[in-house]
Amino acid sequence: MYFSNDAGRRVRITVRNAREDVTADEVSQVMDLLISKDIFSPSLTSVIGAEIEERSVTEL
Repeated sequence: MYFSNDAGRRVRITVRNAREDVTADEVSQVMDLLISKDIFSPSLTSVIGAEIEERSVTEL
């Protein structure tokens, strides 16, 4: 999840082991909640976007 903060910087928050069936609406709701709770310093001010990153490991 990517946000901007009140210091003018881009902030990334990573959630490991998210459900495979998580929806865009659920992610959006969580991002809005993180902004509204104002628990970070500097404060998160807006949503930039979100993405799901998949990783594959092949043993040699």
